[in-house]
Parts: sequence; structure tokens; C-alpha cells
Amino acid sequence: MTNKPTQEYVAFAQITCGVTNDKWNLEQITKKAREIGSDGIIIMGKAGTLGVGIPIGTLNYVVTEEYGMTAVAIKYK
Repeated sequence: MTNKPTQEYVAFAQITCGVTNDKWNLEQITKKAREIGSDGIIIMGKAGTLGVGIPIGTLNYVVTEEYGMTAVAIKYK
């Protein structure tokens, strides 16, 4: 997420996996990137946010959790 490739590249596809297990998400994104002929991926961040609100008297207590992973497939020039 912090180190972009040093070679010139073209981003050609966005790949998203929406499960809560980061290791599994990365494995699935990597597998799909290989299938479509990508030279690499750049992880962009989480895919989404889940939230639930719990009413407590006159207030609402909200709990959120990020899930999934989004990446961009790249091809070197």
C-alpha cells in the first residue's frame, strides 16, 4: 500500500474480495491477478465497511468494521 513499483506500469483492472480474512483476500486477489495476466498488484485498501447501531436510551452506539480488500492489477510497460 505504500510502495508503488519503480518501473513504469499501466493499471488495467480493479480486483475486490469482500471477506473479513485479509490473508484469504490477498490469496484470492493474487490468484485472479495471475489469471488475467497481471505483472503485479497494488493494494488500495479495504473493500467496505460494516456497521451496526445500538440504541441506548436517547443515544445510538455505532460499531463499524472494515472488511475485504481492493487492489489494482498492473502490467509493466
